[in-house]
Amino acid sequence: MRAGARRALPAIRRELEGRRFLLIADAHLPSIAAIVAREPISGSWWSHPLAHEIYDVCQWLEDQPEAARVKLISGKVTFVHRSLFASVAAVGSACKLWQMRALAPAAKRLLARCDARGVIRLDELTPRTRDAAQARAKAALELERRLLVRRSVASCSSPPWPSSAPRPVAARCCPGSELPPCGATRSGFY
Repeated sequence: MRAGARRALPAIRRELEGRRFLLIADAHLPSIAAIVAREPISGSWWSHPLAHEIYDVCQWLEDQPEAARVKLISGKVTFVHRSLFASVAAVGSACKLWQMRALAPAAKRLLARCDARGVIRLDELTPRTRDAAQARAKAALELERRLLVRRSVASCSSPPWPSSAPRPVAARCCPGSELPPCGATRSGFY
């Protein structure tokens, strides 16, 4: 981890514990990018001189038991504090009308697979053509924005994956459960 990222960690922890959420980047709401850069960032944080440090902090948060990554506020990646896990999971498992209305057929099929299997690896679904992969990614994003699934890219050098290559994962939350910490098992509501 780069020194700039390491210096930002105490402030990141304080903000997450105090506000209960942090976006990766936002011009007006509390964000990791603004804390690391020590000022709000307009435009993409990827082009900021401290982009590597911002990325380091995001990766660190992925592995913290007190944080979970979801698309929550304005459809943006948001890290939520452990105290909100049960609430976010309850919304995700509710399948309310606003979540289910007008789901694309591909999203409905993917949701049914997630319901049946819990956790699925998107790269293991067939067919494995580029178009099919793009369609699955689009369907997973639609479900994620409605809080019906949580996606991640799991990197694992031990079973069940033989290499450390990123693996796209999507999964459903069971009613009454909590969100697992992002780095705890690389399974569950991902």
